[in-house]
Amino acid sequence: MTRTNMRTVTAVWVLVTIQLCTACVTVYDIEPFCLENGDFSMKCPENHKLIIKEALHKVVKTGPCPTDLSSGDTCTLSDVTEDVTKTCQSKDSCTVSVSDSSTACSGYTGNKFVTVTYKCEPGRQSGHFSCMLFTDDWDDINTF
Repeated sequence: MTRTNMRTVTAVWVLVTIQLCTACVTVYDIEPFCLENGDFSMKCPENHKLIIKEALHKVVKTGPCPTDLSSGDTCTLSDVTEDVTKTCQSKDSCTVSVSDSSTACSGYTGNKFVTVTYKCEPGRQSGHFSCMLFTDDWDDINTF
């Protein structure tokens, strides 16, 4: 191709996708969820997803469902991590049904609940930006 005295400006649009992640480290929370008719629900803030580490079905010796994990004598009925993970993992909210078939805690007559070790992790958001490159010499593109 021959060059003329007339300069040609060529614009090249480049579209770049950047994956943004807003969380570096999120600590797991441990929270008791009281059962209502065998069910409990979990919900994360907007644009966050549930990450389940452990879930245990428990019962209080006597009395109501605990409001924190330091109150009352409790007994673990069963490990329900697999069921909770299957239902809730990577979702923003979920409702889990817990079966009540264990007889592991005789003498415990209080309310049943599930302790869940989990975190709400920010979801990945993708953003786009574009830039315009002006050149009259395509040889410059090699360094781009």
